[in-house]
Amino acid sequence: YLHKVHRANYIALEKYILPPYPGKLHLFRAMHQTFYIKDPVKYGWDEFVKEMVILNIPGEHSSIFAPPNDELFAKALQKCLDERE
Repeated sequence: YLHKVHRANYIALEKYILPPYPGKLHLFRAMHQTFYIKDPVKYGWDEFVKEMVILNIPGEHSSIFAPPNDELFAKALQKCLDERE
């Protein structure tokens, strides 16, 4: 039974085409890269969205939510939320 479920999931994954998100995506990107990524600019999101805004946050992936970067992240996020209204 589990083999059939796994196979059905695999077929669905292969056949599903993800349509681009019609809204604006805000990418909060750490300014210091500590690991390899194939697309260090847009992280591969550009193929899934029509419009993207990149916001650089000081720190690295695991520290953008820690002081003192947390305040900068919060302000950037709040600005994005305010612009939606």
